[in-house]
Amino acid sequence: MQKYKEYAIIAAMIDRNIPQETQPSGEQLLQAGGEFLQHFGVEVTPAENPEEFRVALQQLDPRYQGDRHLVRYELENDQTEWDEPTKDVIMSTAESMRMLEVETPLQGDFDVVIALGGARQSNLDRTRYAVDSLKEGAATTKHLVVAGSSRQLNEAEKENTANYAPGAETEFDLCAGAAATAAKENPGLVTSVLYVEDPKAGTPAVIEQVLSSLQAGGNLPDGASVAAVTTQIYQASTERDLDRVAAQFGIDATFTAGNPSDPNVVANRTPATYLSEVLRTLRAAANDIEAKQQKPSQEQVKDRVVRVRDELSGVLRRSGELHRALREVDRQNPEMAESIERSDGSVYVREASGEEWLASSPGGLHYMGPDDLAGYHPE
Repeated sequence: MQKYKEYAIIAAMIDRNIPQETQPSGEQLLQAGGEFLQHFGVEVTPAENPEEFRVALQQLDPRYQGDRHLVRYELENDQTEWDEPTKDVIMSTAESMRMLEVETPLQGDFDVVIALGGARQSNLDRTRYAVDSLKEGAATTKHLVVAGSSRQLNEAEKENTANYAPGAETEFDLCAGAAATAAKENPGLVTSVLYVEDPKAGTPAVIEQVLSSLQAGGNLPDGASVAAVTTQIYQASTERDLDRVAAQFGIDATFTAGNPSDPNVVANRTPATYLSEVLRTLRAAANDIEAKQQKPSQEQVKDRVVRVRDELSGVLRRSGELHRALREVDRQNPEMAESIERSDGSVYVREASGEEWLASSPGGLHYMGPDDLAGYHPE
């Protein structure tokens, strides 16, 4: 256990050193878990039998032993005496899956940023992390959504979250409290809070409901970019979940940020905590691989074509509107137009908008600009 504690404390102290590739594929995650799977005797592969692979993983997960369905932080109380080889393979696998990194910064331009609900202080931490990234200019978004389930809180969690969600009864209440706190701290901040009516809703279900809600409101264009914010220990598995669910909405551009954990939280994690998260990440990788192996149905292909055509029509329509707006600028500011004579004797006019057109050519043809309905004519 002491060796594990050293792992955790060192991880909490590492300076920012974020690799360029922070979103490993499902195949890469399964490769990272090869020694782990061998150690625990999991021989079936997700490519051969994904369902049997998932069952084998759940049988190993300390969250689901007996009749328990524990919230992840409750694994802090796990008193299992783990042998050194097992602890070593758990921790080395967790490290290879970037669970011991400090953070994965939220960077880039997104149509949607989802701060995912969780336990205790994570709702507030993730929301603040997203807001800080937006304030600093590291990221931009049109929609910031804080989403959580109807999971009931126990008394200990209610006491732990009284600082930002007094009176909370569910995970969603914590999300609402986090959004309200962030709004008070940042006047003018606009956030949406989404309720998922399922006490056991996992990350994929929450993401799906957020995207469905945005799509129904006309706020999720095809080709949108979506980011999620979670805690760093869950970053790799969440990205696989986000990527897989977003693909069902015609979304290819996804990114998952991982905010830092409080060092005291890191120090309280046990091998059971990391074992459960490695298994969750492997399950997400298996789901990812299975989804990519499945050929889309004819209906899905047709829906995709319709979405792309609608998006293209919108782009063309908007392009026409912008072009007409530029022409209006030119008409209202004729004094800003300038003539430019080229070395071949041709004369161009550059208008206020920056648009250029050929006014006369060495061959003696003249053109009075886009409003000249006669087109080119001789001198």
